[in-house]
Amino acid sequence: GYVITGKEEYLAPYRAAGPEVERHLRSLESLTRDNPDQQARLRELRGPTSVRLATSDEVLEVRRKDGFDAALAVIN
Repeated sequence: GYVITGKEEYLAPYRAAGPEVERHLRSLESLTRDNPDQQARLRELRGPTSVRLATSDEVLEVRRKDGFDAALAVIN
């Protein structure tokens, strides 16, 4: 919503989600401690998750600084 409208109130769910994602990943790590295969898959999940969050941060920053068209270009 923020990328489309530029309205800051749309960022609240996104800002809340980052810590929640990390909390869930730590929980999964704890729950799978006894299973090396699941731990390996969890490590594989962390990479793309981090990249996705970083890309989202970049899009939001570009939208804030340079506007909708610039953010759309990053998304594309």
